[in-house]
Amino acid sequence: MNSEILKEQMVVLGMCIYGAKNFVGMDMDYKEYDKGSNFLEYTGGSLSVALNSVDLDEYDEKYWVDSLLEGIRILLSLEDVFADTECLLISVSSIPSDILEGLSFYPKDTVAEIIKEEIKDERFKNIRIDFI
Repeated sequence: MNSEILKEQMVVLGMCIYGAKNFVGMDMDYKEYDKGSNFLEYTGGSLSVALNSVDLDEYDEKYWVDSLLEGIRILLSLEDVFADTECLLISVSSIPSDILEGLSFYPKDTVAEIIKEEIKDERFKNIRIDFI
């Protein structure tokens, strides 16, 4: 992010993939930021969702994107989340090959397009995806 002070009400969904010798899984972390708050000095609470893990022999690149969409949909179904939100920032901190060499992954631009196509919610003026 270019500026630490937010110019809009924002929700950040942090996505983290993890793996071990025999499985791959994902967690999602939800945080709300008020307009004018400092992005780097978050003091509010958060909500975490653990998504289904799969055996390595069942993993394919579609699993990662499907899990990401599932987590977003779970959070969108909750009543009091995303209230008065202008922007949804999806912050992806790891991709499959970061965890286990050789795991396939859709190109980052493709993932961003899939999410923007699949997640249409009038609560958001814009959806941004950041791979950190």
